[in-house]
Amino acid sequence: VSAHPNKMVEVIRPHRRISNLEKREREEAEREERRRSIDDGENPSGDGDINEIVHREPPSALGATVDLFKGKPILSALLVFVPVGFAAFYLDWSPALIFATSFMALIPLAGFLGDVTEEVAIHTNAAIGALLNASFGNATELIISCIAVKRAINQAKGAASGAAEGAVEGAEGSSSKAMSGDESHFNDLVQLTLLGSVLGNMLLVLGSSFLLAGVKRPELTYNRKPVDIYGSLLILSISMLAVPSIFEFIPDKIGGGTATVSRIISLGMIAFYVLYLFFSLRTHRNLFDDDDGDDDEEANLPLPIAIGLLAVITLLISFHSDFLVDAVKPTAEQLNLSYMFIAVILIPIVGNVAEHAAAIMLAMKGKMDVAIGIAVGSSIQIALFMIPFMVIVSWVLGGTLTLNFHMFSIVIVFTSVLVVKSIIQDGSSNWFEGSLLVGMYFAVCACYLFVGGEHIV
Repeated sequence: VSAHPNKMVEVIRPHRRISNLEKREREEAEREERRRSIDDGENPSGDGDINEIVHREPPSALGATVDLFKGKPILSALLVFVPVGFAAFYLDWSPALIFATSFMALIPLAGFLGDVTEEVAIHTNAAIGALLNASFGNATELIISCIAVKRAINQAKGAASGAAEGAVEGAEGSSSKAMSGDESHFNDLVQLTLLGSVLGNMLLVLGSSFLLAGVKRPELTYNRKPVDIYGSLLILSISMLAVPSIFEFIPDKIGGGTATVSRIISLGMIAFYVLYLFFSLRTHRNLFDDDDGDDDEEANLPLPIAIGLLAVITLLISFHSDFLVDAVKPTAEQLNLSYMFIAVILIPIVGNVAEHAAAIMLAMKGKMDVAIGIAVGSSIQIALFMIPFMVIVSWVLGGTLTLNFHMFSIVIVFTSVLVVKSIIQDGSSNWFEGSLLVGMYFAVCACYLFVGGEHIV
């Protein structure tokens, strides 16, 4: 069984893939064998013309592309929101409509991005395939975060410019204050969106998998060894994220402030993530192998077509992410809805819908190791790599993004991690434990739904 291409399980369990070259070599060997049989007076098929036996045309690139979209009719139907989203933005519709259309457009784009990434990865070896899946596994969240970081940097530059002009006009204080607030708004959006992805994957996705799979089976069993590692990595990630938040309360700081501490810790977290990949891909790969599945996968799309689709889908995601980021705050104001609820709960759904469905379907088929790898593995990737990576990106570009999530969010995430670890650590689960995780997620939703303001990250 191949895990869903969209997420971390592909990184920790790379499969042996059949490239198009290897596929053609096998076909040529089969054809040669048939020729020899025919030369000896035998017809390996029992009947038919030699041309039908030797010269079988592979599916066309167009046919394979059409099959890709036909295989997922619901996601294909949602693609109608891609042009509608462009119309909403360029025709200057209301912020709520721009947000809604871009939100709906990103759902199928994120789903097909995972499928196309897998097609490209199949043409490569296991190491490169794992790297591709790690890079594009959370591409939607990454693109949204990069756009928000860039917006924050632009607002900071605008604040500096406004402060200079305000000094001449005697309005330096008010101008600087207004722009710095907008900068903090975009930085908060990065933190909240990635935080929401971590919570959604380890509570909602994992809980739904246990809940629905447990309806069919009284006990759900899985391998404890990788689960123990997942739990340790989650606690490590959240603990390291908590350090800058605690450091913020120290009144007397020597040298650098919270930003400096965040950047140092971010580099350390990325180093731990690289070590984790080396551990799971090389030295202890056997701990993460799934012996129940078929590791042979054949590419359905030619490599040039797959790369072209990957580029087009990524470009469309960047456009709609741009529309979405700009519409978040006006939408919250227009609908009188909590800004934090939109950022923590709604936006993370965009990049995780296809992943959610894959994890649940695999769990219902009894593939619990793979389902847990998708749900918890993705949370680890975001917490241990993507969040610190965005801090480094902001630093390089001149931004001010830090790991200061404040104690409000740290307590919520750390409590959720403890709940998840306590449930999965015994190597078995059931529908009731799944309902506990889902219930915890809805408690988090209720909390963020009624939190006012936008800077309590």
